[in-house]
Amino acid sequence: MQKRTRIKQHTLGNCRRKQGVRRDNNHIITPVARIKKPGYIDCDNNRFLNSLLDNFPGMVYRCKHDSAWTMDFVSKGCIDLTGYPAEALIGNAVISYESLIHPDDRLNVRKEIDAALVHHRVYQVIYRIQTMTGDTRWIREQGQGIYDAKGKILFLEGFLADTTESVKNEVERQRLEAQVQHAQKMESLGIMAGGIAHDFNNILTGIIGHADLALSEVREEESMHYYFKQILQAGYRAADLARQMLAYAGKGTFVKAPINVASLVCELTPLVTVSISKKIRFIHQYSDNNHLVYGDKSQLEQVVMNLLVNAAESIGDQNGEVRIQIQRRFFQADDFLPFFMNESLTEGYYISILVSDTGCGMNPEVLARMFDPFFSTKFAGRGLGMAAVLGIIRSHQGAIRVESVPDQGSRIEVIIPVLSEEKSQVCNDEGGDTDWCSSGTALIIDDEDTVRQLAAELLGKLGFDVLIACDGMEGVEVYRQHHEHIHVVLLDMTMPRLDGSNTYSELRRINAEVKVILSSGFNEQDVTNRFAGKGLSGFLQKPYNLGILRETLRSVLQH
Repeated sequence: MQKRTRIKQHTLGNCRRKQGVRRDNNHIITPVARIKKPGYIDCDNNRFLNSLLDNFPGMVYRCKHDSAWTMDFVSKGCIDLTGYPAEALIGNAVISYESLIHPDDRLNVRKEIDAALVHHRVYQVIYRIQTMTGDTRWIREQGQGIYDAKGKILFLEGFLADTTESVKNEVERQRLEAQVQHAQKMESLGIMAGGIAHDFNNILTGIIGHADLALSEVREEESMHYYFKQILQAGYRAADLARQMLAYAGKGTFVKAPINVASLVCELTPLVTVSISKKIRFIHQYSDNNHLVYGDKSQLEQVVMNLLVNAAESIGDQNGEVRIQIQRRFFQADDFLPFFMNESLTEGYYISILVSDTGCGMNPEVLARMFDPFFSTKFAGRGLGMAAVLGIIRSHQGAIRVESVPDQGSRIEVIIPVLSEEKSQVCNDEGGDTDWCSSGTALIIDDEDTVRQLAAELLGKLGFDVLIACDGMEGVEVYRQHHEHIHVVLLDMTMPRLDGSNTYSELRRINAEVKVILSSGFNEQDVTNRFAGKGLSGFLQKPYNLGILRETLRSVLQH
C-alpha cells in the first residue's frame, strides 16, 4: 500500500492564503498559480476588454428590449458609425438608436429581431440608418438576447458594422446582371421578330403587288375597284406592323436624312393635344436651335408620339402637365450608366429628348416589363409600343432611360447622336417618273413562288422579258447561259442551297459589271452592309408595288 504524503496544516494554510491551492485525487495540494494554461494573459481584464471593444471595426452594444432600443453600453466605434458619441446614445441622452433607423426599415428590423428572440436564436439584420450629418448608411447588425433563468429577456448584446459599400456593389452587380439579361432577352426576341417580319414581308409582297395590279386594271367607277383598294390598304397596314417588328429588332432604319428634333416635336404636339384632356398642359423647353440628328423621320415621329401619348394618358382626366425638354449635351462614359442598351455608346454630343409628366407613375413590376413586346397596362394593347421605341433608338445608335415612382409621375429620356459633318450634306429624295418604262431582259432569283410570279408580272408591265430561277444555284446557271442578254438581276437575300450573298459573288465571277438589285424583307441598312464596297446596284424593300419597282429600276439602269 502506497504511503501517503503528510503535509503540515500551517503549510497548507499558507498556500491557501498566499496563492490558492488545488487538491488532487491523492489529496496533494498544489499551488494554482503554478499551472500554465494556454492563452493565459497576465493583465488587467477590464482594461483589456475596453481596449478590444474600442478598437472593434464597428459598434458593440448592450441595449434594452424596449421601443427605443435604449442603450446601456456603446463602444467608441459609435461615433464613426453614426456621427454621435457614445454618451449621446446611452440612456437616450440625446437621441435613441431607434430614431436613427431609417423610417422605412424600422418595422422590418423589429419583426426580424423579435422573430429570432422568440426562438432564442442569433439575429442578423441589414437595414439603413441616418447619421448625425443626414447621410444614409447600410448597417449589418448581429446579436442575441440574454435571458434570466425563467427565459425572460434581460437585454440584447451585439455589434453593428457599416456595409454601405458592400450593398452598393451588390446593387450595381444586380443592375448590371439585370441589364445583361435584358439585353440577351431583347436580342433573342429581336432575332425572332426580325425573322417573322422578313417572312411576313414576303407574303405581303404578293398581296400588295397583286392588289395594286388589279387596281390598275379596274376602272374607278366599278365596284371591284373599291374592294381591291380595301385589300391594298389592309396590306399597307400589315406592312406597317412588319416595320414595327423590324424596328423592335433594331433593324428598321429605311430612309435617313438630317432631322431637326425640336421642329419634329413642335409638329407632333398639336396632334396629341387634339385627342387628350384639355386639363393637361404641354410645356416645351429648348436650350438652343442646334438639334439636328441623322435619322428616319417616320420612325422618330413614332418615338415622340409614343412618349407624348403615354405621358398624357398617365395623367388621364386630372389636371397635370407634360414637359418636353430638348437640348444638345456632351455625354461622358459615366453619363451612360442609367441608360438601357448603352454598351455601344461613345463619348460625344447627343440630342436629349426628355419627356416628364405628373401622372400616375409606374411600379417596379411595370418598369421591368415596359420594353416587352405587346405589353401594355391599357385595357386594349396597342402594338409593340415601347419595345418598338427601344428598337428604333437602338437603330439610331442611341439609348433610353426611364425613371418612375407610383403617384409621382415618370421621366423618360431618349438620346441620339448629333448630326456629324460628313452626313450634313445628305440630299433629299429625288422624285420618280411614273411613266418610265424600259426594255431588255431581267432575271428574277427568288425562292418564294408568289414573289417570283408578282415580280414577273410587274417587270412585264415595265417592258422587260423575264427569266426565272427558284434559288441561287439555279440562278447562277441561268445567268451563265444568258448573261449577254440580261440587263438586270432581281436577287432575293434569303434562299436555300445558295443565299443571296454567295449568289452575288458567283454572278460577279461571270460578269464583274452585272447590275444586281437586292430584294429582302429585312431593311436596307442591315442587308447592304454585307455588300459594302462590292458594287451592289440597288436595293428593293419588300413588300413593293409597281411604282416602287419602277423607281428602283429607273435609278439603277439610268446611272
